[in-house]
Amino acid sequence: MSERAPHVIGVDLGGTHLQAGLVNREGRILHRLGAKTNADRGPDAVLDAVAHACRACCEQSGVALKDIGAIGFAAPGAIDFDAGVVIDAPNIGWSNLPACAELSSRLGGVRVALENDVNAAALAEAKLGAGRGAQDALAVWVGTGVGGGIILNGAVHRGPLGTAGEIGQTLSTPDLHDVSGARMERHASRGFVTQSIRAALDGGSPSVLQEIKGRISAGDLARAYEAEDKLAVEYVDRATDWLGVAVANAITLIGVPLILLGGGLAEEMPPAYPNRLLATIRKAVFPTAHAHRVEVRVTELRENAGLLGAALTARELLIRRM
Repeated sequence: MSERAPHVIGVDLGGTHLQAGLVNREGRILHRLGAKTNADRGPDAVLDAVAHACRACCEQSGVALKDIGAIGFAAPGAIDFDAGVVIDAPNIGWSNLPACAELSSRLGGVRVALENDVNAAALAEAKLGAGRGAQDALAVWVGTGVGGGIILNGAVHRGPLGTAGEIGQTLSTPDLHDVSGARMERHASRGFVTQSIRAALDGGSPSVLQEIKGRISAGDLARAYEAEDKLAVEYVDRATDWLGVAVANAITLIGVPLILLGGGLAEEMPPAYPNRLLATIRKAVFPTAHAHRVEVRVTELRENAGLLGAALTARELLIRRM
C-alpha cells in the first residue's frame, strides 16, 4: 500500500453509536455508516461491529480494503496513543484493551491509529472547522459527560501521561469520599441536567418537560430552555456556570484563550448557552486583564468532528511512517 493512499477510514466510537466513514485526502467524507455500539455485549462484539462498518464502507464505495492507507479510531476514555491501548473507558466498559491490534487483526492487517474521541474532534475542528487559522485551542465537548482536548502549535497535546485535556475528570469539590461524584462532568453535563430535572419533575415541579415520559434529549432541553421554561433554565444555567468556572481554571493554567465548544448538548442549545458560558469564563479567568481575549466558538463540524478527526489521525500515521 502506498504511503500516499488517497483514502483513509475514520471511526468515531461513542457510548451508544459508532460512525465509520471513508475520507479522501481533502477531508471529504465519501461514504459513512452508523451502527449501535452495543457496549453491553463486550469489547469483542464492539470491535466486530467496527470492523464490519469499515468493510461495508469500502464495499459500498467500490474501494478495496487493501487500498486503504490507514484507519483512525477515535475512542472514549483514557488511551495510550503510542501503544494503541484504551487504558480506561468506563462508559463502554473497556480497560487496558489493545484496540489497534485487535481492530487491525480483524481487517487483514490494515494500520490503525488510536486517539481519544474528544482529541480527535478537537483536531478536526482546529484544522477544518471553527478553529481554522488558530494554532492553540481548548476543546470542550458537552454531552452525557464532559470531555476535553488541547491543541498546541497545531497538534494534539497529550502530555507525558497521554491524558491531557480531560477537563470533565477534574474535581469540582474536595469530597474525596466520593471522587466520582466530585468530578466536574457530574455537575456540568447533559446527564447531570436531565437527571436533576427528572428528579424535580418526579417531585411535582411544573415544566413543559413533564410531557416527556422517556429520556430527555438535548433537543428537548434546548426547546425548553429557549421557551424560558423555569426548570430547564435553572438547571442548564447552573451546569453552564460549573463548566465556565472549570474552563476559566484551564485557561488560567495553560494560557489558551480560544474555546472550541461541541458535543450533543452544546450543538442543540440556542446562542444563550455559549454566551452565558463565555460570560462566566470571563468573570472567573485570571488575570482579568486578559478576559476580553477569551473567545468561545461553537463547533462547525458537529457530528462529523470525531470521524474527521479520526481520519486526520490516520493521515498523521501515514506521514510518520514515510
